[in-house]
Formats: sequence, structure tokens, C-alpha cells
Amino acid sequence: RSMTSTEALETPDVPDNLLVVGGGYIGMELGTVYAALGSQVTMVEALGSILTGADPDLVRPVAAYAKKHFKEVRLNTKVASMATSGKQIKVTFSLPEGGEKAELYDRVLVSIGRVPNSEDFGLEHTRIDRDEKGFIKVNSRQQTSEPDIYAIGDIAGGVMLAHKAHKEARVAVEAICGESSEFK
Repeated sequence: RSMTSTEALETPDVPDNLLVVGGGYIGMELGTVYAALGSQVTMVEALGSILTGADPDLVRPVAAYAKKHFKEVRLNTKVASMATSGKQIKVTFSLPEGGEKAELYDRVLVSIGRVPNSEDFGLEHTRIDRDEKGFIKVNSRQQTSEPDIYAIGDIAGGVMLAHKAHKEARVAVEAICGESSEFK
């Protein structure tokens, strides 16, 4: 009943009542899809705004859409606990004004805390640097601190979207071919 973004794309049915944990681009995108399919979507975000770090001019229409089409958008709200309750999930929230509140949901989409899969590749045997979260550090040409190794996409951190990875791949290939391409 609790699902990741990958599992949310594979589910065979549309839940009547869906909680989306996280107001980033993945949570907002999938919440919007499920709302359009008929789910009553409640979205909770621990921070004071959705799409943190995005241009406010771009956030406003998304927030307006969510306000109109989602059952509820709760900011400054954290999930304290989740437990199975029959065929539903009982979710307890830490409220911004203090105290807690519990509600039942058919499904919960957890769209926070994406981490790279950078273990077990033998990176410790290279000069490749990783940040505190495990993402591979790259320069503007997608080159790692190991000069002959380049990294793109989710493993290089930042926004984890396919079009960004596509652009990074183009930059890396052009850099390898000796062109002066850079990711900006």
C-alpha cells in the first residue's frame, strides 16, 4: 500500500484515497496524474512550499492547480508514522501548530529522499569523488575527478529527470570527442 514513484507507475488500479508525501516535482507530477484519474489526493510537504528551489513564477500555476484538483495540500506537515490498518494505511501527521492527527488512506506515495545507487561499482578503487549523499561529483563537462570517467543522470545528482540526463549525455559525448560543450 506504500509505494515509490516507480511502483506508482506500475499499480494495476487507481486508489480512491491517495496520500502523496513530498511536494517536489515527482510528488506533484504523480499526484496530478492520480487526481486526473479520479483519486482524492492529499499532498503533505514538510517545508513551507511545494517545488522548493524552483522559480516562484513556475510554482504558482502548479500550486493553483493542486489547490483546485487535490483534496488538500498541507505544508509544514510531517509524517510521524504509518501503519497498516485493515486494507488501508493509518498515517499520523505532526501538525505545524503542534500535536498530531491520524487519517486513513488506500495508498501512500512516498516521493522524498531519493538516493543514488552508487555502491558496489568499485568506485572506491578510483579517484571519483562523491558528495555526502553519495552522488558522483562532476564538472560542467560531466567529467568526474577520474579524468577518463564521465557521469550523467541521477547518479550525478541535481534534478532527476530524463531530459536533464539526455542533455548531460550529449555534453559528455561532445566533451569526450574534444568539443567545448558544457552543461549549464
